[in-house]
Amino acid sequence: MIVDARWPKKERRTAKSLLKQISEAGYDGGYSRLMDFIRARRAQQGGVAIGKAFVPLAFEPGEAFQFDWSEEGLVIGGVYRGL
Repeated sequence: MIVDARWPKKERRTAKSLLKQISEAGYDGGYSRLMDFIRARRAQQGGVAIGKAFVPLAFEPGEAFQFDWSEEGLVIGGVYRGL
């Protein structure tokens, strides 16, 4: 059980800080090998699985809307007019 997993996200160790800590304890592997282990461990414990995903953005007519709330000024007869 990894203790950090129960801590709030902002208080958890990063992989870099973990690498520094275990390197001082004798680990001679690299960062990418450590990340491979972390990803596999998370997937094994039901955490976030790393993979490819595609979510198509397809909507029925009237199901989704897009608005442009910007305000543009106009130049009319050489005079700038703001809205």
